[in-house]
Amino acid sequence: MLLKDLLVIYLLLSVVLWAIFHQLAARYVNSNEGLKSIFYGNLYKNKSMDVANIEAVILGVTFINIIFFISEKSLENFFEKRKLFYGLNFNSAIEVIDQHKKIWFYIKSSMFFGFAIVISSILFFWL
Repeated sequence: MLLKDLLVIYLLLSVVLWAIFHQLAARYVNSNEGLKSIFYGNLYKNKSMDVANIEAVILGVTFINIIFFISEKSLENFFEKRKLFYGLNFNSAIEVIDQHKKIWFYIKSSMFFGFAIVISSILFFWL
């Protein structure tokens, strides 16, 4: 088997796995009332969210976890100076980190396969 054939298989597998994990993260956001209320209050209580707001919550969870990974003190300073969402402050950010580890796993997996898509695409066209 040629190297390009293996790269195509790896690329297709990465696209499928990226889509699966991204869909799992979106489904988690849409079905979890506690997470929706942290970011949007009672606006989406017992209602489905649209795609843009689901992506905003996923991005918010990503920011919170990355800043917390770098430094917990930086996270506290970040929320003292900024208000990103309606109910999001330092305490609710810590609640997101502690109680919603499943979505963070889905996001990390999705990011890994997204990077795999980029790398395999570059290698495919470079070879």
